[in-house]
Amino acid sequence: MNKPSVLFWVIAVIALLWNAMGVFAFITDLTMSEEALALMTEAQQELYHSTPTWNYVGYGLATIGGLLGAIGLLMRKSWASTLFILSFVGVLINLVWSLFLSNAADIMGAAAYILPAMVVVIAIFLIWYSRKSTADGILT
Repeated sequence: MNKPSVLFWVIAVIALLWNAMGVFAFITDLTMSEEALALMTEAQQELYHSTPTWNYVGYGLATIGGLLGAIGLLMRKSWASTLFILSFVGVLINLVWSLFLSNAADIMGAAAYILPAMVVVIAIFLIWYSRKSTADGILT
């Protein structure tokens, strides 16, 4: 097993923080109070209430899978890449609803595209990086 560089640890910690924020957002969405919902516009409330269960399954898979993958990266385990792949599948499921089957872009504007694009790029990077780290002998 090869010794990881400082960059490896920086990436792993950032991955952990990024995915922890995702899990927090997921839990916040699932447990949104009526008071918080009332602060949204009527269109945003309608979008929130129309979100199908399968989208939340994808959202959960994306965020929880990513967090577990980041933990695996910190533990230097090669199974981290499998969890990052599962997370990416969850991201794709979530994108089907938010970008193609809902009117989220009409309601949220350009923000409906910016964050999902960032999520896709980061998810692909984490898959690549974990696989590269396995090939380099950093993950076992």
